Amino acid sequence: MRSRAIFALVLAAASAFAGQQTFSFERAYKVGEKDSFDFKISFETGIGTYEFQTVMTQTTEKVYENGDADVKTVSSKSKTFLNGQDMKEEVAEQTDVALLDKFGVRKPKEGEKSSFAGFTALTSASYDKPLQIGKEVTTERTDPSNPQIKTTMSMVLESIEKNTAKVVTKMVIVRDPKAPPIKVNLVSLMDTKTSKVNRIDGTASGIQLGEGIEAKSAEFSMVRKK
Repeated sequence: MRSRAIFALVLAAASAFAGQQTFSFERAYKVGEKDSFDFKISFETGIGTYEFQTVMTQTTEKVYENGDADVKTVSSKSKTFLNGQDMKEEVAEQTDVALLDKFGVRKPKEGEKSSFAGFTALTSASYDKPLQIGKEVTTERTDPSNPQIKTTMSMVLESIEKNTAKVVTKMVIVRDPKAPPIKVNLVSLMDTKTSKVNRIDGTASGIQLGEGIEAKSAEFSMVRKK
């Protein structure tokens, strides 16, 4: 009996020393919950470096029985820069209400053209099963409102330290089979207790800024304000 008890203590100690080995993107939304993020993206173009900065405030407006939620995002205090110079453009406040599943993936609503619209495509890395440290997973998504848009994603949980999970992701987003795909690399720092984003840093290529205007490359970050 004594040997069994000692063995049980050893196992418990080893488990505690090993720490948390998995992370899930699953959220438990709460009505009225609010988070703000500093979002910044810069593009290398033929005329120089174009940068856009904004503050995104997300508020959970409604939670459904299946765990989905209506989340309102307000983009404010936006600024634009060209080669480091403030362009002093008046950028109107923008509001978007998205239906998100419990893993943070946007579900297109009726009449919505694309679930991968805007900058959300660059930071929409998620997975519907727990990640294990060091084990790579891959997945593919097709936009329900536009089957031509497909995203292939590989993801690996690199580490968990001090309630923060580090997730490294590579995405290839095909919008038009005839055009080069958007390639995205992300490093996400996630709160293991709430599954919220603490910080995302990424790079991207193949982004179209307008008709005939392609960014050679892009760098972006999204940091939760605490």
